[in-house]
Amino acid sequence: MKSLLNNNKWSRIIIYYSIALISSFLFRYGLLKNPLGSGEFAGYIIGLLGAIGPFLGGLAMRYFQNPTAPKMSFTGLLTNKSFVLILVPALLFGIFGTTNDNALNSHLIGFLLGAYIAVYGILEETGWRGYLQEEFKELKPMLQYFIVALFWYAWHLTFLGETNLMNECVIFLILWASSIGIGIVAKKTQSIIIAACFHIIGNILAFSTEMSSSFSIKQE
Repeated sequence: MKSLLNNNKWSRIIIYYSIALISSFLFRYGLLKNPLGSGEFAGYIIGLLGAIGPFLGGLAMRYFQNPTAPKMSFTGLLTNKSFVLILVPALLFGIFGTTNDNALNSHLIGFLLGAYIAVYGILEETGWRGYLQEEFKELKPMLQYFIVALFWYAWHLTFLGETNLMNECVIFLILWASSIGIGIVAKKTQSIIIAACFHIIGNILAFSTEMSSSFSIKQE
């Protein structure tokens, strides 16, 4: 089994993507009951579990790649500076505070929300840029980014909800553009955490439902 995965790129990709998709189905569509009940904290945990698939799949399949080939690491070329940057959202959100439905301390909830999107970004980027993009590194960069965008778009499963063709095209184009931007950053820094930092920017400005419900457009 290990020999097969070491030598067969598409076997690794299929296993990785299966793990990633299963996580989406189970946690995004409520197929598993949340043991923590409802509330802000429980919502963050179940949200993170929705991104655990790319993280687990990415780590597992990186193990079966050529062990002598250079790979992205969590800190990359920026070493410990990466950790400083990933702390910024939690600190800023904690300072400014945010609204919540349970009348909890706005600064505490802001800090938790910032930590949530930071961890979420790392979980996703361990798979998409930390693993999958590396599988196509023999291709031209723009083709790499396009292929990753296709996998990334399908993983979001937006086409299963109330949507239309135009909406799905816009979502794909945004993810494709994001794949180019984050992909370039990942190549230059070799850092999963720095890729996650740029992933976070997109979540703050556009994609995260937690952000849109907690902050006004002006605050974002």
